[in-house]
Amino acid sequence: MTDLQDEEKTEQPEQVEQDRKCQNLEDTQPFWEIEPRLGVPTDLREEEARWNEPREIYEQMTQPVLLQGKTRALAVGAMCACLVVVLALMGYYMPFLSFAISFFVPLPMVIAGLQCGAATGAVSLAAAGVLLSMFVGPLSAITVVARYGLLGLALGVCFRRKISGGKTFAVVTVVATVGIALGTLFSFWVAGVPILQGLRNMVTAVTSVFDVLAEQEQMLALLPPGMSMAEYIAFLKQTAAAILPATFVIYCMLTVWVTYAISSFLLGRMGYAVVRLPLFSRWQMPLPILWLAMLGLAFGIAGNYLGMETFSNISFNLLYMTIPLFLLCGMSVLYYYLQRRDIPQVMKTMTLLFLIIFAAFGFILLTMVGMFDTLFDWRRLHSSGFPKQ
Repeated sequence: MTDLQDEEKTEQPEQVEQDRKCQNLEDTQPFWEIEPRLGVPTDLREEEARWNEPREIYEQMTQPVLLQGKTRALAVGAMCACLVVVLALMGYYMPFLSFAISFFVPLPMVIAGLQCGAATGAVSLAAAGVLLSMFVGPLSAITVVARYGLLGLALGVCFRRKISGGKTFAVVTVVATVGIALGTLFSFWVAGVPILQGLRNMVTAVTSVFDVLAEQEQMLALLPPGMSMAEYIAFLKQTAAAILPATFVIYCMLTVWVTYAISSFLLGRMGYAVVRLPLFSRWQMPLPILWLAMLGLAFGIAGNYLGMETFSNISFNLLYMTIPLFLLCGMSVLYYYLQRRDIPQVMKTMTLLFLIIFAAFGFILLTMVGMFDTLFDWRRLHSSGFPKQ
């Protein structure tokens, strides 16, 4: 009996010391690094070892979970459709806020595309169009769906599939351009207006602003030598009508960029890990954009040589779309090298503005720099691990 009591007395301090070590280990290490305690069955530890890493599980728990169930996805899609209708009606009945609200109308469809996917998001967009047509009519509903709904849905699906920022911008721009164009043509068809006549009316409405400018005395200072005001206004109208397709595409690009920026900011604040656009110092155009610019130059030379106005119009549109893009890339290259020299932000901004506004040669130089950087990759963006956007 005495021997057993002695053994219990010697084992008790050892057990207390082991418990104290385990407690200190729990206080000093994260839960995913603690060794398994004694007494856990071996088969249970082997089963837990087949799970994902605890750190990955912890990170997944802190991120919003994309909905997978059909019922919940339909519920979110219905809610997003109602939000689109509410925002569109706010812009329709409060014209003084329509411009600001227009940037937020695509956001519910961005969430629908991100949470529910393309199929459920498309059903939600169709439901929003049907509900909206009950309040403002089918033509206005088609305009909202084509101009804002498709843009938001495409952006949300790209976010869901983790597509890179540059590819997302290109895909959503194409979807927005095609959607707005088809929506406009469909509205002409529903209204019973011939498509060609509707397009002529649009061109007339756009170029009518030059008639107002002709009445301003300040326009006399802009007249080229040997040209009357009537001839100058006619030239401006012809040029505006020729580059109207390129102007339309640039408008879609700006709309997509603003929507992308607002969506990524708000979704980031909500906890979603969305793919953002590259930093301005990393902007670079893909090679197909450079080939479009070269094609525009070729059409321009052919149009001047053959005297074909159609080739000249194609050249105007291609160059009008691509030159601003390469100007931004040239500014990005200059900003990159100024940033490497630790130039203050104010000086970098003033330098870019001076070269664009006050120096015509700087405008041409930055455009050429953007073109050559696209071809030769002077900043070594791809070789240094930065993926091509």
